Amino acid sequence: MTSKEISEEIIRYLNDQSRYGALMLTSAWGTGKSYYINNELIPYLVNQNHYNVILVSLHGLANQFEISRAIYFEYILQKSKFTKFFRKKTKAVLAGAKTIAKGIASFFNIDFKTSEKDLTNIYKSVDLSKTLLILEDFERSKMGPSEIMGFVNNLVEYDNTKVLIVANEKEITDLDDKNNFYERIKEKTVSDTFIFNCDKEKVISTILNESKLIEQYSQEVEVENISREIVNALNELNIKEINFRSIKSAIYLIKTLAEDFGDNINPEYLKTILISTIIFIHKRKSGNKLVWENKADSPAKLASYKYPMSFVVYCYIVNRHLNKDVFKENHDEYVELQEKEKLNNIINEKLSVLYQPYIQREQDLIDVIDYIFNELVNEKISFEYYYKIANYLIFLKFTIGYQKKIDSCLLKMVDNLRKADSNVVSKLHLTSGIELESEEAKRDFEIFSSNVRGLVKTKNTEPFNFSYRIDDLENFIENTNNKSSRFINYGCFAKMFDNDKLIELIKECTAKQLNDLRTLFLSVYSFSNLYDYFSFDIDSLQDLKNKLDSLNNYSKFDRIQKLQIRYFISNIDDILKRLKVDN
Repeated sequence: MTSKEISEEIIRYLNDQSRYGALMLTSAWGTGKSYYINNELIPYLVNQNHYNVILVSLHGLANQFEISRAIYFEYILQKSKFTKFFRKKTKAVLAGAKTIAKGIASFFNIDFKTSEKDLTNIYKSVDLSKTLLILEDFERSKMGPSEIMGFVNNLVEYDNTKVLIVANEKEITDLDDKNNFYERIKEKTVSDTFIFNCDKEKVISTILNESKLIEQYSQEVEVENISREIVNALNELNIKEINFRSIKSAIYLIKTLAEDFGDNINPEYLKTILISTIIFIHKRKSGNKLVWENKADSPAKLASYKYPMSFVVYCYIVNRHLNKDVFKENHDEYVELQEKEKLNNIINEKLSVLYQPYIQREQDLIDVIDYIFNELVNEKISFEYYYKIANYLIFLKFTIGYQKKIDSCLLKMVDNLRKADSNVVSKLHLTSGIELESEEAKRDFEIFSSNVRGLVKTKNTEPFNFSYRIDDLENFIENTNNKSSRFINYGCFAKMFDNDKLIELIKECTAKQLNDLRTLFLSVYSFSNLYDYFSFDIDSLQDLKNKLDSLNNYSKFDRIQKLQIRYFISNIDDILKRLKVDN
């Protein structure tokens, strides 16, 4: 049931004096029952229907006497001038009253150490007519569930008290209840049980608004839209029970993180790390032991593919430590990628006109050609589009003319590719396009393709863009490892090195760096039929081996470094043998 339906049903219950029993409101922990009671139900009952509300938590209460005392205490607070003075207009209970109970006892001239016998007489003076007694945290009481039900049964059956029990019924256990006494007395005591199902988006929006997290960084971002995204993200992961305490916890974490960072945060980035944190906390509360393991799997595993967990945010959640430099780097990368995606969306929208030339106005096609040229000059169009764009431009060249601008586009694409990474150029191919009918058009496209193939061939023999500085070695090894298969296309690997510079670099290497470098060589030369791929490397490998031999007696190396050099020489020997055997 929705919160509105439940409120209306409770009013019917209160207005019908002949209706027996108590009501029960149940749902999982953290799903908004308390929020609904304090922010919707109580104002609805007090302000609109003029009912009194006594709200008591059963958390930790051990017997019926303690429940009676708690009810009486709340009743006194309701009646006191002290309560009326501090009570907010929309609330029926004194905020924070429980925490100062003993401190204000003398104000009411009440001795809360009075004996149980004397207090029992006092409790009889309590008038609960025109009042709803709400008993929260049923399952967190120290009493047995059936004992609480017996107490409530006396209230509703003999005192005609209107009672709403609030519980997570899935968590109710009664170890002594061998004869299902709880179920039998509940059936006698509770007339209706409502399964609480609040408006999740509305509650999350209220929590976000109260936190002021979003408005602190953006006036344009709609809180309602973020709330909808949060709900959708959790639903897509089959997280059925949204825990609002977890959401509050996530909002607090991101808010403190932002404060610790102390700089402006992009609203979209803020939203992403907030939702990923919400997902992470929900997953962890469900019993998953989530630990960051690696860069490849952990971001999506700890959160989701759409809202991946950032390592720097994960570290903040786990140990409350923020590396501001890493966070800024992660933040800036996200913003840059976001800008690229926005630009790509615009480009794709423009290209969709180019890719459907049969149904466009000629002027619209000319406008798109002008747009493409400008974006090529600014190097904003991804290389992957080049072949297809060239295909359609050449088609238009022999359909609508505009030859000079189209030829400029083709030349600019080749020029941009000349500056591109060789791995990017080698992967270019025409995935789909439009059939070119005239021989002139086919010839122009072949010229463009030939120019691209020439760039691939040239770049295959280009040396590494490597500084041979020890500070750059780790990044070089990591980046090269990630693209090791590309050297098959190049037909060489060792040939790309300047061996003299490489040896000078090796003299500065630690044992670990030597191990990583030779592991890189083993990875690149791990293919079968080695000669077919790397025949041009034989001379370079032999030269490198000879130069490594000279380092066996290098005085600045310790014994472990010299051991790594011997391993390296042995590895190159094996590679050379395989190259010659394959030949």
